Amino acid sequence: MLFTSPLFIFVFLPIALGGFFILGRYSRPLATAWAVGVSLAFYAYDDPKRLAPLIVASIAGNVSADCVALVATPTRTDDFDPLVIQLSQHLKTVAILPQIAGLATIDNEHLNKPSAERWSAAVLSQLAPMVQNCIGAS
Repeated sequence: MLFTSPLFIFVFLPIALGGFFILGRYSRPLATAWAVGVSLAFYAYDDPKRLAPLIVASIAGNVSADCVALVATPTRTDDFDPLVIQLSQHLKTVAILPQIAGLATIDNEHLNKPSAERWSAAVLSQLAPMVQNCIGAS
């Protein structure tokens, strides 16, 4: 299933988001279980035997380490969508949103190579302490 397919946009996504936010009103663990389930369904849609074990291992590692971060690119060269910040607060997770002056785009949406490299370096520098903490490195 492609992210741009009508099946994803008009069927899967509304069900996934609706279930997550409805269940989230009553129980965060239940909403998390829902998100894990629909993620597995999405990734296993085309070839469950190949993808499902990999995804299960990845989810288990992330959840058990409690190392989940929300990383977002700016919607414009100088701003982040407030929805990203609200989602991070709702999920009670870390949002990594580097504020970098002077980013440039190639088409008013996608960062050019120098800006993308600066943004990536800033993300990695903010993410590094969290990763070190998660893996127990000192």
